[in-house]
Order: sequence, then C-alpha cells, then structure tokens
Amino acid sequence: MWADEVMRSYFRDINDLEAKAAFYSQRGLIKNFGFLVYVAYCILMESSSMHATLGKRVVGAMVVSETGEPLTFKQALLRNLLKILSALPLFMGFLMAAFSAKRQALHDKFAKTYVIARAAQGGEVS
Repeated sequence: MWADEVMRSYFRDINDLEAKAAFYSQRGLIKNFGFLVYVAYCILMESSSMHATLGKRVVGAMVVSETGEPLTFKQALLRNLLKILSALPLFMGFLMAAFSAKRQALHDKFAKTYVIARAAQGGEVS
C-alpha cells in the first residue's frame, strides 16, 4: 500500500490491527531512511574539503582528527555511527563535552576526533 492509503485506513479505524501494523511499519521505514540520510550527510560533509556540516560552518567550527588533520571517510563514519552511543541514555554522551577537559563528546573520544574553531586551525584547511 502507498503511504497515503495506509494513513487513510489507519485513521479511518484506529482499532484495525492490520492498518495499525502497516502504519507503524511505514513510519519506521521513514524514520530509518531519515536517519540514514542524516548520517550519510554528516559523513560526507565532515570527510570533504569543508571538514564540517553546514551548521558547523555557520558557527565557525570544524571536525579534525586527534593529530589536527582532516577526517578520513573511515573516521567520519565511525564518529557519526558512534553518535548512537552518545544518545544513550538521555544524550549523556553529548553532555560529556561540557565537562571533559578536551571538550570531547563520547563519540569524539572513541573516534579520536575534535570539534574545533576554524580559527584555531589557522583558517581554511585544504
């Protein structure tokens, strides 16, 4: 069934278990697809010559390896997949950045990466 048909049948009778199962199945597919697009975007942007997502560029930040070099595709992949771990439980892995000496979130510690100010790198990195 198409998404609009699934939604119509679900909202027509919310007690219809078959319609409910189809609705939740499609909703899960959409959420998973959205997550994969987000992760792919982050990986491609952080391992590109920009070294940052568009949001990081706006605030003047970039992601580098522990040696200060630009991220490889493999490092960006690891960093972004580990964000799942940082989100569990209650996004505590992200909160760690506020209290760690090197301002690293949990996924940055495991991937051996840093988010730094672009000026700290001496301008643009190519």
